[in-house]
Amino acid sequence: MYGNPILRQINNPAANNTIPGVSAAVPGVAAVTGSAAGTPLLCVSSYSGSQVHYIYLDNNGNVWDAFEDRNTREFNLQQIRNPGGETPAAAAGPFVGLYSNQQHIVWISGGNVFSLGEPDVGTIWDCWYDGKGWHFQRINNAHYPTNYPGVYSATSGPQAAFDSTLFAPPGIQGPSFSVAIWNWLGQQHFTYACVTGTVFDAFWDGGQWHLQQINQSYSSSAPPPPPPQGNTGAPLALGDPYAGVYQIFANINPQEHIAYRDFSAIIWDCWFDPAAVGHRNPWSKQQINVGRGNPPSGSRPLTEAPAAVLGPVVWNSDTQQHFTFLGDSGKLWDAWYDWRTNGWSSRQINLGAAGGETTPANAPEAAGVPYVCSWGADDLPPTQHIVYRDLNGGIRDLWLDVVNDTWHADLLNMGGVFGNVPPAAGDPFVWTYSDQYLTDIHFTYRDANGTVWDMGYFMGLPIEGRG
Repeated sequence: MYGNPILRQINNPAANNTIPGVSAAVPGVAAVTGSAAGTPLLCVSSYSGSQVHYIYLDNNGNVWDAFEDRNTREFNLQQIRNPGGETPAAAAGPFVGLYSNQQHIVWISGGNVFSLGEPDVGTIWDCWYDGKGWHFQRINNAHYPTNYPGVYSATSGPQAAFDSTLFAPPGIQGPSFSVAIWNWLGQQHFTYACVTGTVFDAFWDGGQWHLQQINQSYSSSAPPPPPPQGNTGAPLALGDPYAGVYQIFANINPQEHIAYRDFSAIIWDCWFDPAAVGHRNPWSKQQINVGRGNPPSGSRPLTEAPAAVLGPVVWNSDTQQHFTFLGDSGKLWDAWYDWRTNGWSSRQINLGAAGGETTPANAPEAAGVPYVCSWGADDLPPTQHIVYRDLNGGIRDLWLDVVNDTWHADLLNMGGVFGNVPPAAGDPFVWTYSDQYLTDIHFTYRDANGTVWDMGYFMGLPIEGRG
């Protein structure tokens, strides 16, 4: 891999797993301990250009932020709280988004998932900083009572799903329900699945809040009248949605894409085409993979990719849009559309996939959903990284050397590139950072003791060499 390696322990200095020469950045409490596979307990984001934030959840439902000033390399620790008083405990999260120079830290509060009228069950909380101070609001559940009076309620969206044990596939600890936070043309979106499998999207357009239903509603009537179909009529969701935008030409507005897995292990992509506004329904749905059983009438898969167990994640590369997910037997699959050929393709990523444009055979079975990121520096073209956790807690980095058109499979921890860093207890988060001095890529995860580890590469001038 290109670049100079760097290894850091972010928190939990009391843990008996400190690597010689690597000290904890903050005297922070441990992240959630244990092996809750697939749970997004850690997010990293940059704010105000020179700050990097490691945000994680502890065993008591508190959200912590260990943040670094990249100019001085100094760390600070803060608990993310309701500035007006008591703070609801997190049952899922945290999730992080940036919008209009604001940093948003979001989580879902818990309780009895079947008590639909219980205050704050499945409520999405948004604690955000705008450079002047912290603010606190709830995104959904506006028509339910709250234990936190005086907090602004954005929409009347129903409860968010948060209890992964209700729908865990056999042999998998998951799925982990989450909130997709993303931006589109000046809007900030919070997309989530409710407890009955309907996907909702609450969004702020710079002046007011809106709520839209993406797929169909659940109906228990027999024979049922047609339930509300939402924007697309796509089937009910089993897993949490993943959202993104897709744009080929700068002079054409980007498409919105909201993808999720249904109860038949099918990946659905519900997408909004701004070019269709005023001509036809701008919302469409498409079936990405084969799934199990019979698809809805009139639907056919765009690729031959098999049933999905977890995922997808959605990402772009040049003119391509990719949907990557975990299939049966630990196999990772990637289905993608290429604008240049106007065609769809799919491939198996790991476990003995053939060479060429696929990854090498020494990439083992996956235990969770991968995270995908591009990284480039100086005059080098960007490298594509598909990163995942294997069954033994190893963090695997599958990356494409675009100069030589070859794939590599690196083990990063557990005696790999970065030495004897402990096994992972949760899936990795991959992120990049650039300023006038350097650019770097980081692979961040937590171990079973609740320690957050940060492994990465950098190119450029470290702080010690700056003038």
